Amino acid sequence: MNNNTMKKLMITTLMLLSVLQMVAQNVNTKDSHEYLPLIEENKQWNVCSNVANVYEYTTAYKWFGEDTVINDLTYKIIYASETNDPYQWQIDCFMREDTATQKVYQRYYPDIHGERIAYDFNLNEGDTICCDSEPHEDYNCLVVQSVNDIILGDGITRKKIELGYSYDDFVFVEETWIEGIGCNMGITRGMTWMFTGSIDWLMCMTVNDELIYRDNAPQNCWRSGHLGIDDIDKEDFLIYPNPAREYTYIDFGGSMSGEMEIYGIAGMLVAKREYNGEALRLDLTDLQPGVYFVRLGNATMKFVKM
Repeated sequence: MNNNTMKKLMITTLMLLSVLQMVAQNVNTKDSHEYLPLIEENKQWNVCSNVANVYEYTTAYKWFGEDTVINDLTYKIIYASETNDPYQWQIDCFMREDTATQKVYQRYYPDIHGERIAYDFNLNEGDTICCDSEPHEDYNCLVVQSVNDIILGDGITRKKIELGYSYDDFVFVEETWIEGIGCNMGITRGMTWMFTGSIDWLMCMTVNDELIYRDNAPQNCWRSGHLGIDDIDKEDFLIYPNPAREYTYIDFGGSMSGEMEIYGIAGMLVAKREYNGEALRLDLTDLQPGVYFVRLGNATMKFVKM
């Protein structure tokens, strides 16, 4: 073998090793952390509920209790209470987790529909997931819109999955899952949103009393009482585009003016703007994705930030 051949072989070998190293780095980056379990007894969720859109808000603590066996499967009991009084703790539902497949299952008992998939953290963008229970399986399905990493207050990297559906040029995000945290609609709301008559929102989540997750919540992570918003539906009140990403136009039809207030789903005031009777371009870049209410006087309009 002459020198030129040796040089070519060495160059080829070095290039191949470089490519293999880059592939290995990409793999390590993608799988940079181990799966973070959802079910742990040291966690607590503060979940705000708005029953049937009447704007009467209540907040409940939710946490995992002891084990129980149903149909030969071991579940954790989820308790819920509006106080810390043990005599008012009530069983909310039951959950179990398969860390190997990164799936979490949920059931109510007695429950003729049996076990449902609550979470699947092994999903990829474009995957479809359906709630495995009759008679809802034909339409209780969501499509993964995006899969990203998110770093919360404890500095730990978690997987974030946004699920929803697309219609024309709009993408509707119905739920956001965060590994180890649960759903932005509450720990028990993953893929079960259509089985209840309320709107739930995860305000805060703590681990060993340390605040890990917070979303448009008051300082005490608690809300109760009446928000004082009546959702008035009039043809001359417009908000467009809706849903929106970066901005939306708000028009109360020229019949009103004054200070306009914007509330998050949990009832927390997030912004104020002056409205002079003309269509107002509202910048949404500082708002987190979710449902918001725009209030002017006694009139209220709802919009979705994607």
